[in-house]
Amino acid sequence: MKAVVILGSPRRKKSASYKIAERLIRGMKKNGADVDEIFLVDKNINPCIGCYTCWTKTPGQCVHKDDMVEILEKIRNADLVIHSTPLYYYDVTGIFKNFTDRQLPLVQPYLVARGDTTGHPIRGDKPHPKVFLISVCGFPERSHFDPLLKRYEKVYGSTIGDLFAGHFLLPGSEPLARGSDQLFTEILSLAEKTGQELAENLKISKDTAEKIVQATTSTKEEVKMFLETANQYWKSLQPREGAVKPKSIEHRIEQKPLSISSGGMDTFFAGMALQYVPSKAASSNGVIQFDLDDKNWFIVMDGKKASAYSGKHPNPDMTVISPLKLWMDISEGCANGEAEFLKGAYKIEGDMSYLMNMDKTFNTSSGDKPEDAMSDLSNEKSIPDKRGFINLSGMTWMQVAFVPWIVVWVFGSMFPGLVPRFVAAGLSLLVLLYHSMTNRPTLFEFGSTAYLVVMSVLLSLNLNFVGMYIWVIDYVFLGALWLGSSINRFSLTAEYSGQGFSKSVLMSNAFLVTNIIISSVWGLFFLLEALIMLVEMSYPKIAIALMIVRYVLLVPMFVFTNWFQKWYPEKILLRK
Repeated sequence: MKAVVILGSPRRKKSASYKIAERLIRGMKKNGADVDEIFLVDKNINPCIGCYTCWTKTPGQCVHKDDMVEILEKIRNADLVIHSTPLYYYDVTGIFKNFTDRQLPLVQPYLVARGDTTGHPIRGDKPHPKVFLISVCGFPERSHFDPLLKRYEKVYGSTIGDLFAGHFLLPGSEPLARGSDQLFTEILSLAEKTGQELAENLKISKDTAEKIVQATTSTKEEVKMFLETANQYWKSLQPREGAVKPKSIEHRIEQKPLSISSGGMDTFFAGMALQYVPSKAASSNGVIQFDLDDKNWFIVMDGKKASAYSGKHPNPDMTVISPLKLWMDISEGCANGEAEFLKGAYKIEGDMSYLMNMDKTFNTSSGDKPEDAMSDLSNEKSIPDKRGFINLSGMTWMQVAFVPWIVVWVFGSMFPGLVPRFVAAGLSLLVLLYHSMTNRPTLFEFGSTAYLVVMSVLLSLNLNFVGMYIWVIDYVFLGALWLGSSINRFSLTAEYSGQGFSKSVLMSNAFLVTNIIISSVWGLFFLLEALIMLVEMSYPKIAIALMIVRYVLLVPMFVFTNWFQKWYPEKILLRK
């Protein structure tokens, strides 16, 4: 079966009418149909000038020698022609009307009676292909298609024969054109089924036709919500006349704003505020409140800057009321915000224009989501943020993981021998086993346990080289482990500092790159410590001085880490 799809939207593949046609075509191809797509916006089709040359001087041939010549030939050889067009002023688009008028060569000038009306006979021996209509419109009611449908039933139902194979009409289609496909899952599935039936029978079943009508008919409540959402959307796109501060901005906020190093969801909202783009906001002044489960945050936009706070604002301009998990799914692209709102999964109170522009206002639509980072976050156990019945912060767990090393460094210096090494190995093994049962161990916990166990065994064998250079080997191992972890985007420190953060934060360059740099710097520090220890062993006279240097170097390292983990993420997030 051969089919020709005439696509009449100027938006090409971005249009809602094309998305319906695309799924319908997929269904047709599944049943073996040969489908040819024609985008009218890309064709050179002159308007009909009403000269009747195609009826008189050159029967069946238009006076215009343009792309319509090829299109008419494809229609003559097809079994089915699908017309796909958005509704413009209760009719087809301008380019589609031009195409329609230029189909005059397909019929003869003679008049024939068809029942109680008059029509034209088809030109040639081949029957005219069946015609199926796809149309979409922005209004939410199906009744807006009545004038178009009446014309199609007249033209293809009687004027040139009984050719009308049916229709697929979708009101309220603008969200589909904007990418909210999740809102239309059932409808797109029906479009594919429609294509399968057309390929097989050149018509659709009564059952499928009824399901299409049912799926595209809205209740009064759904229409009301649609109107409210649509009006707020168009309002958000209107030019703004200056920046008038709403009363919400006048409220004095005593608490300090959240920072990128606050941790958890506080970091998420602090990051949002840092990415504020005043020129894209519905208003450059205002307050957005987030009530997520039993936790609350708000963002204050005041001129050219925005700040995030925990708690409730007394007079927000808009309030988002949502389950925390749902809102994070929306923020991370795992759920469609518009679809969830229309389903009533979350509520908005106040000025919805803030919601319509939120992704642009806070520059979240173009965030970097590295694939390798996302693969690390593919399951619950990939980030050790649920560490059993011992409730400690991520960085506290990092300190716990360092305890075996402290035992080696402190007690190993005081009591040389195997005992401190075996004790350290045992402690490290306990941490490893605990996290193996409750979530998963980190790279540092895996590496430390394996190293301490192996080195304890080697020391017990009285190997001279190991006994002489054990301290140097310790620092070389730590340097290699920390530096090597930075090869992956999810580095060693990220496994601890990421505990409790949302996936939006964990997948951001601000978080990932910051931790890569910190892990790399500490790796280099440990290698430097190994080098200094070698010098100590070579020059005993200055060994004490060099030992002091090694310990003193820890001070700038801690200062750097504390400063960098606050400064660098803000630097990245502010880079619009």
